[in-house]
Amino acid sequence: MLGNNETSTSSTRRADGQLLNFCLFPSFTEEEIRQSLDSEVKKHKYWSSSTLNGLKILKIDGSVTMRYRIESFLETRSKQPTCEPGTDEFEALELHCNNIWEVPCSPTRMFTEETKVLNMPGSSRIAKCASCHGQGVNLCFHCRNSGSIRCNACNGTGMKSGVPHPAVVTHPLVATFPYYDGSRSYSNASTASASKSRKRFGLGTPAHLSTLTGIPPPGLTIVDLCGVCQGRGLRPCNLCKGFGSKPCTVCNGTGKVRFVTKVRAKRMLAKHEDGFITLNTGNSVLKDEYCHEVHLPDEELQKVTGDLVLVECQPVVLPIKKFPIPAISEQSERLIKAHLQKQTPSTKILKQRQTLEAVPIAEVLYEVGNRTNKFWVLGRERVAYVPQYPKKCSIL
Repeated sequence: MLGNNETSTSSTRRADGQLLNFCLFPSFTEEEIRQSLDSEVKKHKYWSSSTLNGLKILKIDGSVTMRYRIESFLETRSKQPTCEPGTDEFEALELHCNNIWEVPCSPTRMFTEETKVLNMPGSSRIAKCASCHGQGVNLCFHCRNSGSIRCNACNGTGMKSGVPHPAVVTHPLVATFPYYDGSRSYSNASTASASKSRKRFGLGTPAHLSTLTGIPPPGLTIVDLCGVCQGRGLRPCNLCKGFGSKPCTVCNGTGKVRFVTKVRAKRMLAKHEDGFITLNTGNSVLKDEYCHEVHLPDEELQKVTGDLVLVECQPVVLPIKKFPIPAISEQSERLIKAHLQKQTPSTKILKQRQTLEAVPIAEVLYEVGNRTNKFWVLGRERVAYVPQYPKKCSIL
């Protein structure tokens, strides 16, 4: 922590030679401090605002805390053989990659996390679908490719009452009762059937007799027939919609599949916590590192900003050397070295960015009645941090 009662400036040199000036000892006026304290009091429901009238400021010490931040934009690549429906997309034959890092894939925006999945050039191969044998459709196993199942409303009899009609089952041309046929579909969902002129009907049903004789069954009207199947005893299969087959889900009905190697490029930011470097998949940046002597919570310092002293963005940044504060140089060298150790055959650093920010701080010594205490005003936003407010609501 650097502190003084007067305002002075200093400068540091960027890696590209540009000098950035910053204020080492910022000036805080009493009016700014009182406005910051008044804004902080209004945020708390049980803090008494009348205390500000009797608050007397004894001393203001201005200082700065240096906030160092380094970000490493990492890219991790992996490959996975996949099988997908075949298409007629043309693949350039001249493109061929033997390594996942040879696949062209540029980031949409630097220091923004994203994930892209690309086809590895030269790894595509078209083959006949093994699931449908190149037909594009699979037989429906629910109705055994018949397209119809037993009508549940009439129990396969074709009658509204659910009981076979004697005039139908005793007719010489029919002479059979509706019965189950387990070879047609699943148990309790099948009934013996026949078809004529592409119209399928259940055996022993009114539609069976009408198809053979060409006239309606004697003694029966439309009111007596099942309203769902109209006397057929069958209804369309609800899985294949009466077609008897379904489009193949492996090839999407094309009859061919494509075997291709997928390259997954995942870009992320390195996150620094408590002196360690970890990887984070969420939208996060490095935790700020502060260099100060006053024990202020880092959570309060993260809410405010300061003046940028150094901004550098390079493929690989160099540690800060010969900085007026030795701790900054040591910390920069330690963190950059830790970030570089994260490079592996599957992970590379695309770009690094380091910033050094000078956050102004004012330590205020005040007096209320016969008691004296301290509070702090932080950042360019002039946010007050009051760990011990002199007077709260009387009920507390």
